[in-house]
Amino acid sequence: METLLIGSKDRLDFGTPIPMSKKQQDEFLELLRGMYEPVDMEYVSEFREARLGSREINARWTAKEYRILLQLEDYETVARKLGRTNMSVIMHTGKIVPKLMMWCEDKDVSISQITLQDIETFLKEIEDKKLERRKQRKLRNEITHRIDKMTSDEEEPCMVGDPVAFGGECKNGFHDDCIKCPRSKGFIKTKENIALFNKVRVEDSEE
Repeated sequence: METLLIGSKDRLDFGTPIPMSKKQQDEFLELLRGMYEPVDMEYVSEFREARLGSREINARWTAKEYRILLQLEDYETVARKLGRTNMSVIMHTGKIVPKLMMWCEDKDVSISQITLQDIETFLKEIEDKKLERRKQRKLRNEITHRIDKMTSDEEEPCMVGDPVAFGGECKNGFHDDCIKCPRSKGFIKTKENIALFNKVRVEDSEE
């Protein structure tokens, strides 16, 4: 006899894998699709140890789920269909839907006729922007660290910001001579480096 686990929001899960024939599998999926939406098949190589009866498993929202969110107005109905909590539905409605509506307006796409592909494109753009911000934040932190390292060098500190060093050239930030200056320790190699380092330096000073 199989153990049936009951998780949050009355979600059901089996305690062990259930062998099924193709016919049984089709009937089981049909049953699930009558209760939830969307229902997708996912093939795995190992049995998932963490069961819904032991803890709630949170998964990233998919394009199919967002399409259902746009189609249904009642939070409880959406939550029941998706197997999500009411709070999750409310949060994603307030966080994502306004952005999606602005995206549709920018792309000249009717929100009432939005396709699954449109939503997938929108989500990919959001993810790409997140990755780019993460990349820029990492680069900024690296530059801040390099500036600190150059200016705090005990033997030969960089004089950027000093009003009298080198005739005052350094007082306004990094400049062309920094490319040849041994104090820059090889960090300043191009004009692009100069512009980027100065940008970060100014931003750090304003924080």
